[in-house]
Parts: sequence; structure tokens; C-alpha cells
Amino acid sequence: MKIKEKQIPLGSEKDIIKLKFYLHKGEVIRVSIALVCEINEAEECILRYDCSHGFLHKDLCYAKPARKEVIHENLNHIFVNNTISHLKKNFEKYKHYYKENYL
Repeated sequence: MKIKEKQIPLGSEKDIIKLKFYLHKGEVIRVSIALVCEINEAEECILRYDCSHGFLHKDLCYAKPARKEVIHENLNHIFVNNTISHLKKNFEKYKHYYKENYL
């Protein structure tokens, strides 16, 4: 199994997407994609997609109360790329929701 990690900077170098995925024979078998933003000089996870409970889901850390949503999509390179594109386009909205709910 091959593990790849990457950080993708967003609007500022302190808002990032942290990406970690596990490959087996070139196929994505496990993933963690986290939107991490600096809020009041602290690093906060705003939204995370992962397989940590044995199934693909997203943790809505910005919601109050925070909650999980199961994702009924195939875990593959297309899902990873679409999720990254979505977070790049919408990270400011999710950051705003977090601030509204927790500050």
C-alpha cells in the first residue's frame, strides 16, 4: 500500500486542504480530506471527508452540533478530485458557517 500526503493552500497560506490517501494497485482505498482554517490564531478543522469508521463519510465540523453524513459514492480518483475542487470553491462559505456557529 502506498500513502500520499499533500497540503493545498487556499486563500491564505493558513487556510489549507490536508489530503491523505491510501493507494493499492493504483486505486484509492482510503482517504482523509480535511479543510483546515486559521480562526483566531488557532488551526480548526472545518470539514473533513474520511473513511475512519469503516465507511466513507463527511464530518461537518462547522455545523452546530457537528455531525456526520454518509457518502454514497464510489471512493476513487474522481471523488477525490471533485471533493478538492468543491472545497477550493466553497471554503470561505464553510469557514463563515464555522465562525457563525462557534464564535
